[in-house]
Amino acid sequence: MAGAKCGCAAEAALAALEHFHFENALLTRKRQPPQRGVHSGENRVFRLNATFDFYKKSKVICSIGIIAKLPGCTMRQVCLESGRQSPGRQRPAGPLLSFPPDCVVGRFVQRRKRFSVELRLNGEQLWVHSNNSGSMLGLTRPGALVLASPAANPARKLKYTQECVWLAETATPQAQALDPEPRSLARSGEGQTTGPRGRGFWVGVNTSVPNRMLEAAFAAGRLAFAAGYTRLAREAGRGQSRLDACLSGPGLPLLWVECKNVTMVEDDAACFPDAASERGQKHLRELMDIVAQGERAAMFYLVQRPDGQCFAPADFIDPAYAALFYEAAAAGVEMYAYRAEVSRRGIELGGLLPVRGQ
Repeated sequence: MAGAKCGCAAEAALAALEHFHFENALLTRKRQPPQRGVHSGENRVFRLNATFDFYKKSKVICSIGIIAKLPGCTMRQVCLESGRQSPGRQRPAGPLLSFPPDCVVGRFVQRRKRFSVELRLNGEQLWVHSNNSGSMLGLTRPGALVLASPAANPARKLKYTQECVWLAETATPQAQALDPEPRSLARSGEGQTTGPRGRGFWVGVNTSVPNRMLEAAFAAGRLAFAAGYTRLAREAGRGQSRLDACLSGPGLPLLWVECKNVTMVEDDAACFPDAASERGQKHLRELMDIVAQGERAAMFYLVQRPDGQCFAPADFIDPAYAALFYEAAAAGVEMYAYRAEVSRRGIELGGLLPVRGQ
């Protein structure tokens, strides 16, 4: 980013901030080998095709916190917030994605075959579904609190789905933005699960959340990179491939977006993937091909924990993915890493994080 021209008066301060983030949080992070026996690949979530149209003009509010390169211009400020709200309309007070009121919170016991998690709730065994096929490094600690939501289909064998895991302060001694662990966590009519008092934060592990967050944030006008686009198609097909979303708008090139969930942090850097991912590599190649054809392509990384200060590909987990990530960024694929604010109420979209290679 050195040498790029910018009219912003805060250029020097922002460059210094980026230098600090990249040098301290990314370049010097520990190269730890991946755990043996972890499962590779990513979850395949099947969804109904749906389209959404928004015709109101976009009003963009910019913050001078982060600068990133965008195709077709030398540099611009990345907007941390944008809205298609009509004048005087207030943003809803709750999170963009709310959890249902009848969630349960139990204690983690074990994870079996990636997709089944055993919890202890009110002294009894409870098996819940997990759609996270990654390794979930550092998030499978015995006794950790796990929040699970009720299945939409009451006939499903596993009645709950794992949504997030409580990461205690003892597991993240350098973590920032720690919250107090709730003294009592209850399910209506089912008693309480009480844990030791401590500090920590929730980490969202449901891999369907980034796709739903992209859709909800687009509908709310919260995605600055999608300004001017009026329609979002989910699970959009392109040739023999299918990508998470395709955005279109009058007079604009198609914008193809692939979503990823990020749950791992190493030395203040949020990293993806947490297990070798051939499917993730395939997506990066597809996005590069889209850019070569004259259309826009972007990665939407949702960091579902508060302690990552920047984002980088996990070269210590999947060197091939990291190499393709930098190749794709150089080819014009747009990389966006958003922080998610996870609580018992639900998940809110936070600000953008600096991305290495941008």
